[in-house]
Amino acid sequence: MYMGVVESVFLSACGELPDEIIKTYEFVDIGSGKGRGLILAHECGFSTITGYEHSVYLNRIARDNLRRLNIEGVTIHECDIRMASYTANNKVIFAYNPFNEALFRCFLLGLATHIINNAIGAYFIYVNPLHEDMLASFGFSKIVEHRSDSNCSYVIYGINIS
Repeated sequence: MYMGVVESVFLSACGELPDEIIKTYEFVDIGSGKGRGLILAHECGFSTITGYEHSVYLNRIARDNLRRLNIEGVTIHECDIRMASYTANNKVIFAYNPFNEALFRCFLLGLATHIINNAIGAYFIYVNPLHEDMLASFGFSKIVEHRSDSNCSYVIYGINIS
């Protein structure tokens, strides 16, 4: 079932990051849906913004929403996340519980391998973190934990950061 991220939750989570991270890291929305996370990332000041979404329908809506708001320079990849390729930039990864457990594990394996092989740093913002225990098993360390009702809880993990 599709659910867009709650704006206040997104802004609260991004507010936990240092300004320098927002200015210099690539924002990556995993399961970017209709583009709300991409739009909010733009409003927060991320300069490089990328979304990954499997649904042709949701990608079309996201592109229309970005165009309607005159937001340019956002890259949206329409793909199966297991086959995704990433840039070698430091990243802030955002996920609003986009996958079931098996797909999340496969995604994390590819992502962690990419991060380690490219010696980059990453923050992982995970909203409604149903499978967060997997992050530690792939080398991520918990930095922030905010618990409330299920759609507003988030955790932030980091890997290769100082």
